[in-house]
Order: sequence, then C-alpha cells, then structure tokens
Amino acid sequence: APVVLPIKSVSVVITNANVSADSGSKIGLIANGDSTDDTTPTLSGTLSFALTQAQKINIYDNNQLLASLTSTNGTSWMFTPVTPLASGNHSFTVQVVSLLDGSLAGVRSQPYVINVLSASVPVTPVGGCP
Repeated sequence: APVVLPIKSVSVVITNANVSADSGSKIGLIANGDSTDDTTPTLSGTLSFALTQAQKINIYDNNQLLASLTSTNGTSWMFTPVTPLASGNHSFTVQVVSLLDGSLAGVRSQPYVINVLSASVPVTPVGGCP
C-alpha cells in the first residue's frame, strides 16, 4: 500500500518505490528482501504531486541520511549512489522534508530492504593446475 506523507495541507503519496540493479549477475528489479551484487543500485519511485521549491526528498539507508533530492522529473524520482554500498543489509526509506525549516513532512515510507553481496572474485588456477 502507498505511504501517505502529509506536506502542510497537501498529502504527497510515494508509490512504486523500488530498487533495481544495472550491473552484476542479476539485472533489473531487486525484490524487497532480495539480494544483489550491484553495489550502486538505483532507487526510484513516484510522488502523487511534484515537489515544490520548498521541499526535498530525503533517502535514508539504515536510518542514516544517504541523499537529498531537490529536483525530480515531475512526479518521478531516481537516485543511484555514487559511493558503492557496503556488503550487508540495507533498509531504504524515503521522506519528503521542508527546505524552509527542515521539518519532517509526515512519516517515512515503509522500508525497502535489500542485501548487498560482496563481489565474487574469480579464482584463477596457479601454474595451469585446475
């Protein structure tokens, strides 16, 4: 179910939040609770209303601010981490915040959890022995 984020007198609903991989062994949507070896997966979603000039989207990873977006493509938002994520579980949440006073605009979205696997290193036989 979509999460309603109230903004002053307007409620912004974040829908279709998802995480996808564009590299690694599995390309495409990463299901909530699934694993990936893509350390820079793309997070995206849809807003019921476009952000105003006084709003931003905060993206959290395990309750730590990962990024803030002040610009969206209409009602669509997208973010790909520049710094690779560490291996392990990552619980992503999203919240619309006021740029004016930093106040939170409602509750955070429901968590979207993925497990980032450490990159596998191919084993090369030494001296040609299998």
